Formats: sequence, structure tokens, C-alpha cells
Amino acid sequence: MSLSTERAAIPALVITPIVVGVFVGVVATAAATVFLARDALHLACSYADGWICADGISYLGIGAVLCGVPTLLAIVGAVVSCTVRSARAAAVWLLGLAAAAAAWPLVQTWQGVRVPVEASRIEAWSHTVLPSGIIAAIAVVAGALGVAMRGRAASILLFIGAGALVIAMCVQPGLGVALPAAAGMLATAGWRLADAALSTQPAGTQPAVQNSSHPNADGVGTARNDRFGTGSADS
Repeated sequence: MSLSTERAAIPALVITPIVVGVFVGVVATAAATVFLARDALHLACSYADGWICADGISYLGIGAVLCGVPTLLAIVGAVVSCTVRSARAAAVWLLGLAAAAAAWPLVQTWQGVRVPVEASRIEAWSHTVLPSGIIAAIAVVAGALGVAMRGRAASILLFIGAGALVIAMCVQPGLGVALPAAAGMLATAGWRLADAALSTQPAGTQPAVQNSSHPNADGVGTARNDRFGTGSADS
């Protein structure tokens, strides 16, 4: 298979982390999201000598709000990763989309959290969401550093950011509706940069040119065409 054919096949494969992230966010963490919204943050609940919350079906709408925007951003990220030819530009787009996807549930849970009159909203939110939010922020910073750097370190930092988002989801599974999709976009950005670095390496690596004034192992000098790198003549 030619090099150009291999490069043409990568955009279709590079969205795999995004697809996996969306699947995990929509399917695998649905129950954890309901638990976070109803039992931890008491979204759509009222307090009168105890919490009175809606039934589980009513939380489908809350789940759709928390999950819908990150999923839409992930779809945009998949399109960007397949259509933007510049790996650096695609990585910048994916970083911004991942940051927005990770921030969305943090903002929504902060706005929707319910507490009794004597309790503090900050305390209720910080105990359940803030630790995961801090890890997600560190992940985005790592991704930003990766986009700003060159070479192998760029993709490594983006992969580290993706891994940190997975850790953030493990800390608070209820945020899994968004964080896996964000992790998939950072991983895709790292993949694009790594692939771009590999694709340019052959063009920038030229075989060493042997000087005709130095004899080879047989004691015979070798002259090379400096322009084309081919052709030899025995002296």
C-alpha cells in the first residue's frame, strides 16, 4: 500500500476516540448521571423537612441537557478532525471543543444544584463536582500546552490530557456524560499531531552523502550526485 493511500485512510480512523467517548458518555454513565443529579445535587427537587424529587423518568430531560451539548460538540469535533487538513489547526479546534464539552456539565450542575436554606451551595457542589472539575481543568491546560508545543511532546501532552479527563470521570462518574467525549477529542488531536509528525519525517530525513574524497571499504572512492542523491562512479 502506498504512503498516500495510508495517509488517506487515517482521517476515517482518527475519530475512533471520539466515537468511543460519546458511546461511553451516553450509555455507560447514564445511571451515574441520574444519581449525581437527583441524590447528590438534588436537581429538580424541593426541600420540606426532607428532599422530594421527581421520579427517574423525569431526569431524562436533565440527562439530555447534560449530554446533548457535549455530544453535539463531539460530532463537530469528528467533522473537524476529518476535514481540516492542517493537523495543528485541527488540534486547536479540538482543544477548544473539548474544553467546552468538559465545562458544560460543571456549569449546569452549579446552576442547578439545590440545597436547604441553611446549607451552602458552594459546599454542596464542591464536595461532589469540584474535585473532578479541577482534574478536568488540569487536563485542558495539558492539552493547551501540547497544542502550543512542537514535536513528540505535543502529542504526548494531549494524550496525557485525555487520560486526565478519564481520571476525572472516574472521580465523579456522574460527569461521564461529557468527559469521555472531551477525552476523545484530546486523544484525536494528539493522534493528528503524531501522524503529521510521522508523515513529515521521511521528507526531512535524507540519507547521508558520502564524500568522494574518502574511499569506501574497498579502498575505492565513491562520487555521488549531490542534487539527486543517486549515481556513483568508481575513482
